[in-house]
Amino acid sequence: MSINSILDAAVSGLHASQTALRTTSQNIANANTPGYARQRHNQEATRWNVEVQEPTRIADRFLERAVYARSGEAERASITASYLDRIQNLFGTPGSESNLAARVSALLASATKLTGGSDPTLAAAGFVAQAQDTLRDVQDVSKQVRGIRGEIDVDIRNTVDRINPLLRQIDSLNQDIVRLTALHLNVSGPADQRAVAVQELSGLIAVNAREQKDGRVAIETAKGIPLLDQQVRQLDYRGGVGDEQGSAADIAVRFINRDGSMGALTGDTLGGAWVGGKLGGLLQLRDEQVSRIEHNITDMFAALAESLNGASNAATSYPAPRRLDGRPTGLVADDSLNFSGVATVAVVSAAGVLVAKAKLDFAALGANATIDDAVASINSQLKGKGTASFTNGRLTIQATSDNNGIAVAQDETSPARRAGLGFSQFFGLNDMVRSDAPIAPIGLVPSDPHGMTAGQKADLVVRDATGQALARYTMTGSGGGSVRDLLIELNASPLAAHGSFALDSRGRVRFTAANSSEGATIDVAGDTSDRLGTGVSFSQWSGLARGASGLRGADVSAEMASNSKRVPLSRLDPTVAVGARALTPSDPTSAAVFVDRLGAKLDLGRFNPASLYGVTTDAINEIGNRAAVASGARTAADDRLSDAVARRDNFSGVNVDEEMSQLIVLQNSYAASARVISAVNNLYDSLLSIVR
Repeated sequence: MSINSILDAAVSGLHASQTALRTTSQNIANANTPGYARQRHNQEATRWNVEVQEPTRIADRFLERAVYARSGEAERASITASYLDRIQNLFGTPGSESNLAARVSALLASATKLTGGSDPTLAAAGFVAQAQDTLRDVQDVSKQVRGIRGEIDVDIRNTVDRINPLLRQIDSLNQDIVRLTALHLNVSGPADQRAVAVQELSGLIAVNAREQKDGRVAIETAKGIPLLDQQVRQLDYRGGVGDEQGSAADIAVRFINRDGSMGALTGDTLGGAWVGGKLGGLLQLRDEQVSRIEHNITDMFAALAESLNGASNAATSYPAPRRLDGRPTGLVADDSLNFSGVATVAVVSAAGVLVAKAKLDFAALGANATIDDAVASINSQLKGKGTASFTNGRLTIQATSDNNGIAVAQDETSPARRAGLGFSQFFGLNDMVRSDAPIAPIGLVPSDPHGMTAGQKADLVVRDATGQALARYTMTGSGGGSVRDLLIELNASPLAAHGSFALDSRGRVRFTAANSSEGATIDVAGDTSDRLGTGVSFSQWSGLARGASGLRGADVSAEMASNSKRVPLSRLDPTVAVGARALTPSDPTSAAVFVDRLGAKLDLGRFNPASLYGVTTDAINEIGNRAAVASGARTAADDRLSDAVARRDNFSGVNVDEEMSQLIVLQNSYAASARVISAVNNLYDSLLSIVR
């Protein structure tokens, strides 16, 4: 071996040691850097020198994929538990003395006090105040849940706004890695950055990251929808949650233009829990979890209103009010009566003496009788002592004289009924809970007109138990004018693949999920309909609206709240003759109706009838169970993520002790090469001195 060969070998060893020292030092410096994978120095000894190659990034793609999957699970569980915990706090925990069930119990106790003395009007003021507090608590919970749903919508937008730049960043890093790979240069830097970006992305949405032969990473959703291959896609969320009703749109996938703007639709959409990650959790919260909670609030309000109004319309105050104003019904004057049984409308004096009465025998009025026919019958029988009118979907009855009042009573043996409600309660003539929107079933039958006109529509969505949209349909009512035609249209639509539509005994549209789509529910995404100009939409009269219809503007009757004597605690005797006493002051027997109605089970469109207290406790228990399950899932998901990160880091992370040991070895190697160079230098000096 020549002296030059020895020098070349020493220099190559020196260079190899320097490169290895640089790699080791970089490992030590980034020991605590998240996502950093240690690098391994590569060199190969030949016969005459040491060839240095690019460092290798030490990482296991299977361990990295496990971290990606666990990140998505942890983020989804965390966001779900966070929101459900907030909602549970609104309802109160099961068994708490301050939850909504406790408020309902207090209302029941207050109603019981009405029956405890000879003059129940003494307890009436407290009862009305308790009813008002209960209603306002339900309204407050509804308002805050609606606000949380709005926050979820904003969170969805923000998550999409973070996913899109991450996809662009990963695409840019892909290009860097492809270029460096082609030049046989170290790709560890951009590869580490890409791993961090993919991990963050997988926390936001469940993805499959597949490494290609050229070093590029292709990304697709859990269902195989491409988000990044040779071309990057972007998510487009333009939905927005409805207020009283409505459902936000799914997320569209678009190509990206050369200038970075949104391009054409790919035809794919994201929606439901399967999306995974934080985004999937938010979508399930919006479309299934919170939607279910809002339906429970609707049931609570419906039970409260129907219980209180059932009792208040079964009685009257003493003296009777001069005027009774009904609530919006969604009906018009020539709509069919659809009543059975008998009711009596009476004009009574301030002393309770019968002045005039109108007996409404709905069977005698005929099968084709309309609301106008009932109004005409009342007016003809009262003979000017009182008048009835039906305008803008509301029935109004008033006494002609200021000294008289109006009272309504059901027949004892054959009480009037429509949609399970008495005559006065159906029209809301003496409601304790009042609202400017419908708060009772409309009671339509298949032959009644549905009332949708040209240009009106209702957008319906069938969602599975995770909130994913299974089918969509825009209903126009153009197939015919009757409710029966509307049901035929729905049952012939794409929605019918997942369930069937039918009218129940109270005139509500019921959706029954098919066996193949167990757990599917119907949602109203938008509704521009207006039944015959009454201001009542299809989603309101059908009972399909998610929000508690009429709850927001509901309140306890102002007359009853300001004057406890207006609380209906007396009852009209419809059997007495004109001139006889038909109304007596308040008595415990009439007051007991409030206790009975508040404890009675009601048909609220559920699988089984339930009382106000039962509906309330069911809602509290359901949100409590959901919150508990979500909390447990969050703990388990966090543990699994920690385990996956630990496994990945044990393989690809930096062990400082090992790197420090390697550093000493490399320093010695560097020193050895340096000594060889020094020896060669001395040898050259000796040879030169001999020549001289």
